[in-house]
Amino acid sequence: MTPTHGEPIFIFPDTNLFMNFAVVEQLDTLRLAIGLNGLWTETIYAETSYLVRQVPILAEVFEFMPDDPHRPSGLEMNSAEQIRLAFTAPGDGRRKHLGEAETMAVILSRYGAAKVVFVTEDRNVLGECARRKIPTTGTKDLLAALAIKGKISWVQANAIAQSMRAAGRPILGYPPDIHPPMPPGLRTNMPDY
Repeated sequence: MTPTHGEPIFIFPDTNLFMNFAVVEQLDTLRLAIGLNGLWTETIYAETSYLVRQVPILAEVFEFMPDDPHRPSGLEMNSAEQIRLAFTAPGDGRRKHLGEAETMAVILSRYGAAKVVFVTEDRNVLGECARRKIPTTGTKDLLAALAIKGKISWVQANAIAQSMRAAGRPILGYPPDIHPPMPPGLRTNMPDY
């Protein structure tokens, strides 16, 4: 599978978003959000393959993610190790944050100014992405984008997010609820919700 020209490329540094949508049986909604424009590294491909044994519905991910994951080069792996150290805490194993670090190294090495979006629910990773000027998105933003495009309703978007939270899944920025943006001309001194 090759990403659609001109569309953003959604690169997954871990399995969190796959799990968010899987636990509520909404992987078709994730597919609707990213189309065939998802990418991953070998580490995330392997992690997802392993998790399919415990969460069989994750097999659906292989229907819309490429079967040829990025294999980081030697230079990218060296870069990934340096990036990984920015995420680690005392006691973290050598593979902790490897997917995030590999993904960042691949983005920085191969994509430059291309429309690549780092898909994450990891607050620590968001800070490192901001420092490196890598755009990010997460579950809440993907659901809101689908509602803005009219592919699902705002009520559906919020209900999916509520189901994920009820299942104990992380969604950065939620609550507050997912709702349509208020038109600028209608804004008053009302608080945002």
